[in-house]
Amino acid sequence: MDEKFWETDTKVVDLEETVHSSPSSRLFGNVFLAPLFFFAAVVVPMLWMTSGDSKMIVAGILFGGLPFAMVLLAIYGANVSLHTDHTLRISTVDGTIEEIYTRGDKVTRTVYPIKEVLRISLSDPFEAEGGAHIVIRGMNILGVKWSVDLSQFAWERYKHGERSSDRRRIASIKTAEHFAEMLDVEIGSWLILFNVSRKLREEFGTEWVHKWSDRSAITEQNRRLLDEENEQRQKVQ
Repeated sequence: MDEKFWETDTKVVDLEETVHSSPSSRLFGNVFLAPLFFFAAVVVPMLWMTSGDSKMIVAGILFGGLPFAMVLLAIYGANVSLHTDHTLRISTVDGTIEEIYTRGDKVTRTVYPIKEVLRISLSDPFEAEGGAHIVIRGMNILGVKWSVDLSQFAWERYKHGERSSDRRRIASIKTAEHFAEMLDVEIGSWLILFNVSRKLREEFGTEWVHKWSDRSAITEQNRRLLDEENEQRQKVQ
């Protein structure tokens, strides 16, 4: 493994990183999710409507329509994400963070000012809801919050090295540190390292491991950042 892979102290003026959808991800979407969506969206309703029981059909529409639609949306969204490239572009010259999603010929762009960034939010990748466990948190002058998900970049960092739960968490921390240093903001964290092996302590340094194992210090910093965010939001409201 490249020794520079984990380094986060390299000064970056501008950045453009892309996470490409892998061939295996696209294959899984085409072979499993796409047929599943077709079956659920077309075949199931046809069988349902031709069942001949009008009361059952009406009851199903009234009570099962919304949950069924949510399931369809989840399947569709998962398939789309497996075919999408995610690019993050940070420009200190323009003072912007640009998030770009590319799927085939369709490109979706969202731009945020760097000066609106509040902090990097970090949580345990094994406990994060929806997979978003590293996020740039920002707020505009009207007090409206925005966020940019960085979780895919942590996964790219992790999957090229040795696999373990500790290394998965460390990849998330290193990714958060990388972007926090670049944007000159602090990290609000819910992630704490436990029982890190001697090998990892030797590789990443005892001091660094201790920093991310100190529950009280991490909790206090996170509380302070949230309080500062609430104070700033109250000022603009």
